[in-house]
Amino acid sequence: MQKAVTEGTHTAAKRSIDRNGANSTRKHSNEEPCPMTPERFAACLASLRWTTIDLTSALQCQLSWVEAMESGQAEIPEDLARWLESLARCHEVAGIPSRYRGLAHF
Repeated sequence: MQKAVTEGTHTAAKRSIDRNGANSTRKHSNEEPCPMTPERFAACLASLRWTTIDLTSALQCQLSWVEAMESGQAEIPEDLARWLESLARCHEVAGIPSRYRGLAHF
């Protein structure tokens, strides 16, 4: 079962159910996936106010692997890139309420 979806200004992609029942997004067959750059990886973490240690803790993986992705020595898996992009977009769109700055009431 497949249907075409469009996400904002992103290229239309096919959403399908894989053998394990999980959703996956694939580019049209004539397009190469656009890998996340180390710069965007760092920008997503910054938007989330996460360090590499925070991401390591969330993923329960090795810090050296996360640092390798951050430095460009390891490729960022597509599903991880999509997850980080999704979380970062939520934070970027929602913003941070500024009315609480300097608030000191207890």
